[in-house]
Amino acid sequence: MPFLKKIALYIKDLHAKHNGYDHDENEPFLVDPTHLEMLTSLPLPQLRTLRYECWGLQLTVLKGLLSHLGDQLQRLNVRVIYEDDGLDKPPCFCMLFRYCPQLKHLSYITLPIDMQMCIHCSQQQVVYPLESLELERHEFPMTKILPLLHQCPQLRRLCLSTHRKWDIDFLRILNTCPKLQSLEVVCNIEARNRERDRLFWCGKHLIPCNNNNIHHSSTTSGLLNLILTNLHDANQLYALNTIVNLHHQTILHIEVAFHHEYTMNPGGNHDSIHVAPPNLEKLDFHFCDFQYTSDDLACLIRPYLDQCSRLTWVSLKTHLSNYLTPLPRWAFVALAQLSHLRHLHIQMPNDTNDMVYFLDTIKSHSNTRLESLFYDGDWVSNMDVIRLMAELPSLRSLALSLPGSIDHVPPKAMIDCLQLLQHAPRIQSLSFTNVNGFGSQHVFRNMGLMPHLQQLYIVTYTSTSKEGIRHIADREPPLKRLVVLELSDSDANWQGGDDFEDALEYARTKIEIVEGQHDCGACCRERNSGMASHFYGL
Repeated sequence: MPFLKKIALYIKDLHAKHNGYDHDENEPFLVDPTHLEMLTSLPLPQLRTLRYECWGLQLTVLKGLLSHLGDQLQRLNVRVIYEDDGLDKPPCFCMLFRYCPQLKHLSYITLPIDMQMCIHCSQQQVVYPLESLELERHEFPMTKILPLLHQCPQLRRLCLSTHRKWDIDFLRILNTCPKLQSLEVVCNIEARNRERDRLFWCGKHLIPCNNNNIHHSSTTSGLLNLILTNLHDANQLYALNTIVNLHHQTILHIEVAFHHEYTMNPGGNHDSIHVAPPNLEKLDFHFCDFQYTSDDLACLIRPYLDQCSRLTWVSLKTHLSNYLTPLPRWAFVALAQLSHLRHLHIQMPNDTNDMVYFLDTIKSHSNTRLESLFYDGDWVSNMDVIRLMAELPSLRSLALSLPGSIDHVPPKAMIDCLQLLQHAPRIQSLSFTNVNGFGSQHVFRNMGLMPHLQQLYIVTYTSTSKEGIRHIADREPPLKRLVVLELSDSDANWQGGDDFEDALEYARTKIEIVEGQHDCGACCRERNSGMASHFYGL
């Protein structure tokens, strides 16, 4: 206890976590009163952030902490996960603000219970000093969310995450919150996919992915970030374009996901944006299961690529890469003219000759310094793509993927690819996803010859060479991170799985961070590719 009192003077961020359930008959006294008494007796003069997380509502604990610490808190993260819809309900917002009058940042997640706001709270004309609000619920009725937003006139960032298709009027939200700089309305599943598909393969320590561009200043006005990951009808597209038109002078980041329910106007007659945002830095369009046409792409993407010359990050993705319209050549021509481009993610059907044109063009532009690249295309049949990637002097992180129609890569093709990449001057992070060509140890030997390689990520649907994993583990200098996700064919046996685990255990004696998983059932591919890849940051 004396030691805790000494360090308590310097604690600025406290994380309280509890993993049990209030109503668990086997553990009726999950909360030790002495623990709460100890926390509430500590002097915490510098504490500004409290993160409270538990399974099942521990309202007594939360109230005890807030009554002791709430006056000085500026940031509160509350995450309460329920086993079922029990009798206990999460505290309403007025209770949180009553304990924490200076609160500026609130993250409030209670699942599966929907948002609670008592009548007394909704009728009060109290103004809260919140600048950032993050909520996750099963659904967001506008009749409940708007009264709360009216009480937060200083709100700069709003993130609403739901598990269902939302029907949120984000134009009304922007009208209600005139100082809003970041609006994020996401479906929870898509939020997970968004994190998985983000360029995490580039290496978090090599290329920071920082979207925190919110200016907490009254002199800054206008929307900066717009993230909508569940667009599914024409009215929402109209609202999206309306927002872009209204805020084109300030907006920096646009991220949109179109779903299969989405229907474009017949004949390709779409209302496009009037003026492209001149300062836009990040563009992320994900077409999920949306059956787009070439006219749709021209309407949705082309104005941004042609007119937003300051783009540094472009991500164009789809789920149905084998069946959709290829990305037109004009997209690659426009991308090649973006002199500020640093991060590019192409996961749509495309002609590799168009990719060759793009790479050859930016190589000749000394002011274009591409740092990270994710490319999904048939590079096996056109090694000029790999050769030009290896010749980019600024490229530090490379992720290669193949369309689902290519189910096997011969060892010679893999070795040819890796021998070209051995000449890359700066590649430190290399990722292969949906590439089935790691059965030969010679493939790993050639990967080990890449001079600057520090991180290696592999997701494959066939067996990997266990000797190859051991060989890459013995590489000097050693890798900093190795991730291997092996989703083998259904005829793989448990012995192969044991050998895989043995190889990973050996690698852990040589490499600082080693993660991996073996699954011998082809029926689990869809589940694993969505969950395990996310778990390993791919």
